[in-house]
Amino acid sequence: WIGIVLFAGCAAPSAPTPAPTPTMLFDVESIDALHLIPGPPVVGSQEYKSDFATLMHLQKTRTKSECARASEEVDSRMLFTFFTAPRGPLTNSEVETLKPLFNRVLIEGRPVWSRLKKHYARLRPYITDPKIHPCIERENTFAYPSGHSAGGRLLADILADLYPSREKAIRDRGEEIGYDRLVGGVHHPSDVRDARILADAVYEALKKNPNFTQEFNALKRKKP
Repeated sequence: WIGIVLFAGCAAPSAPTPAPTPTMLFDVESIDALHLIPGPPVVGSQEYKSDFATLMHLQKTRTKSECARASEEVDSRMLFTFFTAPRGPLTNSEVETLKPLFNRVLIEGRPVWSRLKKHYARLRPYITDPKIHPCIERENTFAYPSGHSAGGRLLADILADLYPSREKAIRDRGEEIGYDRLVGGVHHPSDVRDARILADAVYEALKKNPNFTQEFNALKRKKP
Protein backbone atom coordinates (compact mmCIF):
# COMPACT_ATOMS: atom_id res chain seq x y z
CA TRP A 1 0.00 0.00 0.00
CA ILE A 2 2.82 2.41 0.85
CA GLY A 3 4.35 1.83 -2.57
CA ILE A 4 1.03 2.45 -4.25
CA VAL A 5 0.47 5.67 -2.30
CA LEU A 6 3.95 6.93 -3.09
CA PHE A 7 3.53 6.17 -6.81
CA ALA A 8 0.16 7.86 -6.94
CA GLY A 9 1.58 10.97 -5.33
CA CYS A 10 4.24 11.41 -8.00
CA ALA A 11 3.04 13.73 -10.71
CA ALA A 12 3.56 12.36 -14.19
CA PRO A 13 5.65 14.63 -16.39
CA SER A 14 3.38 16.82 -18.46
CA ALA A 15 3.55 16.46 -22.23
CA PRO A 16 4.86 19.52 -24.06
CA THR A 17 2.12 21.73 -25.43
CA PRO A 18 2.07 21.38 -29.20
CA ALA A 19 2.66 24.52 -31.20
CA PRO A 20 -0.56 25.95 -32.62
CA THR A 21 -1.24 25.01 -36.23
CA PRO A 22 -1.31 28.14 -38.40
CA THR A 23 -4.73 28.85 -39.85
CA MET A 24 -4.97 28.20 -43.58
CA LEU A 25 -5.13 31.30 -45.73
CA PHE A 26 -7.20 29.71 -48.50
CA ASP A 27 -8.46 26.37 -49.74
CA VAL A 28 -6.26 25.00 -52.53
CA GLU A 29 -9.03 22.64 -53.60
CA SER A 30 -11.34 25.61 -54.26
CA ILE A 31 -9.28 26.53 -57.32
CA ASP A 32 -10.13 24.49 -60.41
CA ALA A 33 -6.69 25.03 -61.90
CA LEU A 34 -7.09 22.54 -64.74
CA HIS A 35 -9.98 24.55 -66.16
CA LEU A 36 -8.50 27.98 -65.49
CA ILE A 37 -5.69 27.67 -68.00
CA PRO A 38 -5.63 25.89 -71.37
CA GLY A 39 -2.51 23.79 -70.92
CA PRO A 40 0.67 23.97 -73.03
CA PRO A 41 0.25 24.72 -76.74
CA VAL A 42 -0.14 21.72 -79.04
CA VAL A 43 3.19 20.72 -80.56
CA GLY A 44 3.48 22.25 -84.02
CA SER A 45 0.67 24.77 -83.47
CA GLN A 46 1.12 28.46 -84.23
CA GLU A 47 1.33 29.27 -80.53
CA TYR A 48 3.92 26.55 -80.03
CA LYS A 49 6.05 28.02 -82.82
CA SER A 50 5.53 31.52 -81.46
CA ASP A 51 6.82 30.44 -78.04
CA PHE A 52 10.14 29.33 -79.51
CA ALA A 53 10.38 32.26 -81.92
CA THR A 54 10.08 34.63 -78.96
CA LEU A 55 12.75 32.76 -77.02
CA MET A 56 15.14 32.82 -79.98
CA HIS A 57 14.58 36.57 -80.37
CA LEU A 58 15.28 37.19 -76.68
CA GLN A 59 18.35 34.99 -76.85
CA LYS A 60 19.75 37.18 -79.63
CA THR A 61 18.88 40.51 -78.00
CA ARG A 62 19.34 39.93 -74.24
CA THR A 63 22.09 41.82 -72.45
CA LYS A 64 24.58 40.72 -69.82
CA SER A 65 22.82 42.86 -67.23
CA GLU A 66 19.47 41.22 -68.02
CA CYS A 67 21.02 37.77 -67.63
CA ALA A 68 22.63 38.86 -64.37
CA ARG A 69 19.27 40.05 -63.06
CA ALA A 70 17.56 36.84 -64.14
CA SER A 71 20.31 34.82 -62.49
CA GLU A 72 19.75 36.65 -59.19
CA GLU A 73 16.13 35.49 -59.28
CA VAL A 74 16.75 31.77 -59.73
CA ASP A 75 16.26 30.93 -56.04
CA SER A 76 12.49 30.96 -55.61
CA ARG A 77 12.87 30.78 -51.81
CA MET A 78 13.97 34.40 -52.01
CA LEU A 79 11.04 35.45 -54.19
CA PHE A 80 9.57 37.88 -51.69
CA THR A 81 12.86 39.70 -51.16
CA PHE A 82 13.11 40.25 -54.92
CA PHE A 83 10.77 43.19 -54.31
CA THR A 84 13.33 45.06 -52.19
CA ALA A 85 15.64 47.78 -53.45
CA PRO A 86 17.49 48.11 -55.74
CA ARG A 87 15.33 45.86 -57.94
CA GLY A 88 12.01 46.50 -56.25
CA PRO A 89 10.17 49.31 -54.42
CA LEU A 90 10.16 47.88 -50.88
CA THR A 91 12.58 48.64 -48.07
CA ASN A 92 14.30 45.96 -45.97
CA SER A 93 12.25 47.09 -42.98
CA GLU A 94 9.00 46.62 -44.90
CA VAL A 95 10.03 43.15 -46.01
CA GLU A 96 10.82 42.08 -42.45
CA THR A 97 7.38 43.21 -41.32
CA LEU A 98 5.55 41.50 -44.17
CA LYS A 99 7.66 38.34 -44.36
CA PRO A 100 5.67 36.03 -42.02
CA LEU A 101 2.39 36.41 -43.90
CA PHE A 102 3.84 36.60 -47.39
CA ASN A 103 6.03 33.53 -46.98
CA ARG A 104 2.92 31.60 -45.91
CA VAL A 105 1.07 32.88 -48.96
CA LEU A 106 3.82 31.47 -51.20
CA ILE A 107 3.95 28.16 -49.36
CA GLU A 108 0.19 27.66 -49.57
CA GLY A 109 -0.07 28.90 -53.15
CA ARG A 110 2.77 26.81 -54.57
CA PRO A 111 0.77 23.53 -54.78
CA VAL A 112 -1.65 25.17 -57.20
CA TRP A 113 0.98 25.46 -59.93
CA SER A 114 3.21 22.58 -58.78
CA ARG A 115 0.42 20.07 -59.37
CA LEU A 116 -0.03 21.35 -62.91
CA LYS A 117 3.68 21.01 -63.61
CA LYS A 118 3.42 17.30 -62.84
CA HIS A 119 0.13 16.95 -64.69
CA TYR A 120 1.31 18.47 -67.98
CA ALA A 121 4.99 17.46 -67.69
CA ARG A 122 6.07 20.03 -70.27
CA LEU A 123 9.80 19.89 -70.86
CA ARG A 124 11.96 22.97 -70.50
CA PRO A 125 12.51 24.80 -73.80
CA TYR A 126 16.23 24.04 -73.95
CA ILE A 127 15.45 20.32 -73.73
CA THR A 128 12.90 20.45 -76.54
CA ASP A 129 15.02 22.69 -78.75
CA PRO A 130 18.83 22.51 -78.33
CA LYS A 131 19.15 25.87 -80.08
CA ILE A 132 17.88 27.48 -76.86
CA HIS A 133 20.87 28.29 -74.66
CA PRO A 134 19.93 29.51 -71.15
CA CYS A 135 22.07 32.25 -69.66
CA ILE A 136 21.05 31.24 -66.13
CA GLU A 137 21.05 28.02 -64.15
CA ARG A 138 19.15 25.18 -65.80
CA GLU A 139 16.33 23.56 -63.85
CA ASN A 140 15.34 19.92 -63.52
CA THR A 141 11.61 20.48 -63.00
CA PHE A 142 8.87 20.77 -65.60
CA ALA A 143 8.11 24.07 -67.31
CA TYR A 144 4.35 24.67 -67.36
CA PRO A 145 3.26 26.82 -65.63
CA SER A 146 6.10 28.99 -64.35
CA GLY A 147 6.34 29.03 -60.55
CA HIS A 148 8.45 32.20 -60.48
CA SER A 149 5.94 34.02 -62.67
CA ALA A 150 3.01 32.87 -60.53
CA GLY A 151 4.75 33.87 -57.32
CA GLY A 152 5.84 37.24 -58.68
CA ARG A 153 2.32 38.04 -59.88
CA LEU A 154 0.66 36.84 -56.66
CA LEU A 155 2.92 38.92 -54.45
CA ALA A 156 2.48 41.93 -56.72
CA ASP A 157 -1.31 41.57 -56.50
CA ILE A 158 -1.19 41.68 -52.71
CA LEU A 159 1.51 44.34 -52.41
CA ALA A 160 -0.31 46.64 -54.83
CA ASP A 161 -3.34 46.59 -52.54
CA LEU A 162 -1.14 47.13 -49.50
CA TYR A 163 0.84 50.02 -51.02
CA PRO A 164 -1.43 51.62 -53.65
CA SER A 165 0.84 54.64 -54.02
CA ARG A 166 3.56 52.30 -55.35
CA GLU A 167 1.27 50.07 -57.40
CA LYS A 168 2.95 50.68 -60.76
CA ALA A 169 6.45 49.95 -59.47
CA ILE A 170 5.20 46.85 -57.67
CA ARG A 171 3.35 45.49 -60.68
CA ASP A 172 6.22 46.27 -63.03
CA ARG A 173 8.55 44.30 -60.79
CA GLY A 174 6.13 41.37 -60.61
CA GLU A 175 5.97 41.28 -64.41
CA GLU A 176 9.74 41.57 -64.67
CA ILE A 177 10.25 38.44 -62.55
CA GLY A 178 8.22 36.46 -65.10
CA TYR A 179 9.85 38.13 -68.10
CA ASP A 180 13.28 37.28 -66.76
CA ARG A 181 12.41 33.58 -66.96
CA LEU A 182 12.10 34.09 -70.72
CA VAL A 183 15.27 36.14 -70.94
CA GLY A 184 17.06 33.39 -69.05
CA GLY A 185 15.77 30.80 -71.51
CA VAL A 186 14.19 28.49 -68.92
CA HIS A 187 10.49 29.02 -69.68
CA HIS A 188 8.19 29.44 -72.67
CA PRO A 189 6.01 32.58 -72.95
CA SER A 190 2.87 30.48 -72.46
CA ASP A 191 4.32 29.14 -69.18
CA VAL A 192 4.55 32.70 -67.90
CA ARG A 193 1.23 33.94 -69.27
CA ASP A 194 -0.84 31.14 -67.77
CA ALA A 195 1.01 31.24 -64.46
CA ARG A 196 -0.22 34.81 -64.02
CA ILE A 197 -3.81 33.69 -64.57
CA LEU A 198 -3.40 31.14 -61.78
CA ALA A 199 -1.86 33.74 -59.47
CA ASP A 200 -4.82 36.07 -59.92
CA ALA A 201 -7.17 33.20 -59.07
CA VAL A 202 -5.22 32.44 -55.90
CA TYR A 203 -5.45 36.07 -54.84
CA GLU A 204 -9.21 36.07 -55.38
CA ALA A 205 -9.43 32.98 -53.15
CA LEU A 206 -7.26 34.65 -50.51
CA LYS A 207 -9.49 37.72 -50.41
CA LYS A 208 -12.50 35.53 -49.66
CA ASN A 209 -10.81 33.89 -46.68
CA PRO A 210 -11.35 35.63 -43.30
CA ASN A 211 -8.00 34.34 -42.01
CA PHE A 212 -6.14 36.13 -44.78
CA THR A 213 -8.21 39.31 -44.67
CA GLN A 214 -7.75 39.58 -40.92
CA GLU A 215 -3.97 39.30 -41.19
CA PHE A 216 -3.82 41.53 -44.26
CA ASN A 217 -5.82 44.27 -42.51
CA ALA A 218 -3.61 44.00 -39.45
CA LEU A 219 -0.56 44.53 -41.66
CA LYS A 220 -2.21 47.47 -43.35
CA ARG A 221 -2.67 49.15 -39.98
CA LYS A 222 0.91 48.66 -38.83
CA LYS A 223 2.84 48.69 -42.09
CA PRO A 224 6.07 50.69 -41.88
